[in-house]
Amino acid sequence: MATTTFLDIETTGLPDDPTTSISLLGLLDDQGFSQFRFPTRFTEFKFDTLVTYNGSAFDLPLLEKAGVAIRFEKHVDLFPIACERLNNGAFVKQTEAARRVGLRLPEGCVSGADCASFAKGGFAHPLSYAAVCLHNAVDLYASRGLFLKFVERGWVGGVSPVLHVRGVNSEERGFV
Repeated sequence: MATTTFLDIETTGLPDDPTTSISLLGLLDDQGFSQFRFPTRFTEFKFDTLVTYNGSAFDLPLLEKAGVAIRFEKHVDLFPIACERLNNGAFVKQTEAARRVGLRLPEGCVSGADCASFAKGGFAHPLSYAAVCLHNAVDLYASRGLFLKFVERGWVGGVSPVLHVRGVNSEERGFV
């Protein structure tokens, strides 16, 4: 049975900055949730269906730059779908896209810019790494929720909408 995997990275900046590096890689699939602090000993990941939010322009190029090979049968980038279907073709942040389709996300999490700042500072504050991990987890569950909503609406085809994540009851936490 094909597996759908959600991927999100946290970085020290934007892809066009040559000093940008990856600080964290998060994965969510039917086996559960995993996070890898960078640099990681893993140099290659293989997926059946890979789902990202802006992964084509952000996550995948930065992973390639870091020497991490990402192999997949199918890639679904939710960002262009969200922009087209939810914002008349204009840029839409993942959290805003999630809210527009009725997903409830936790309030008070740090922003992506905060994550970059913490990583640039070497996670000097004891809670900064935990805050980045939480931000990454929320992004992954938002991607999962968006994916399910988009499949339900017929905006994503050729993939199975059946996703069960063992050990995580995301419905009770309001991430669905």
